Amino acid sequence: MKQILQLVVAALLLSPYSGFAVGKEVVVEENYNKIAADVLVEKGFQHALKSEFDDAIEAYTAAIALDPNFALAYNYRGHIYYLQRKYEEAIEDFNKAVAIDSDDSSHFISRGEAYTDKRQYDKAIEDFNKAISLDPENAQTYIDRGYVYDKKGEQDAAIEDFNKAASIDPGIASIYTNRGTAYFNKADMTHASTDFQKACNMKINSACNMLKGLDQR
Repeated sequence: MKQILQLVVAALLLSPYSGFAVGKEVVVEENYNKIAADVLVEKGFQHALKSEFDDAIEAYTAAIALDPNFALAYNYRGHIYYLQRKYEEAIEDFNKAVAIDSDDSSHFISRGEAYTDKRQYDKAIEDFNKAISLDPENAQTYIDRGYVYDKKGEQDAAIEDFNKAASIDPGIASIYTNRGTAYFNKADMTHASTDFQKACNMKINSACNMLKGLDQR
């Protein structure tokens, strides 16, 4: 925490809005907390990149204490909890992010992914639906929703989502591994083989293994 406080002070000293002056009484202006919170979120992000998850959570928590309406801080902290498989804590943070900023599709995507891992598929689909309504050109959201449809046994809906993702960004290899799996699950081995081959050509080892398995059938 001492290091975090030092960062906050440094940020305020560097900011033209900080109100700090040498030899004068410190006057903290209204944007003090937001400036400091921004620094802390960036610090948390750097910790997260190095898998220093406890330090990242500490930084994000400090940012939230300074700016309780900082949706991104809740989202980022939720991601750390998600990576630690602390799904309830993650969803609680994503709930807060959604409540603060319901126009940001990333909050719904994050919560949908957590619900997916908890196998709460209907809730996941609801979140992905909302994310798509906010950002209909995000290919990854269609992949995420398609994956859930496949898990629910709704392969046709899954394939439709993977097709949509491919129409937006055909360079995403996971489209073809996921679509191939959906075809496989509906016993359409011809289309499954085509998709696994495409993903294999894109250096996805799991797809190459699936393709070998189909060849041995």
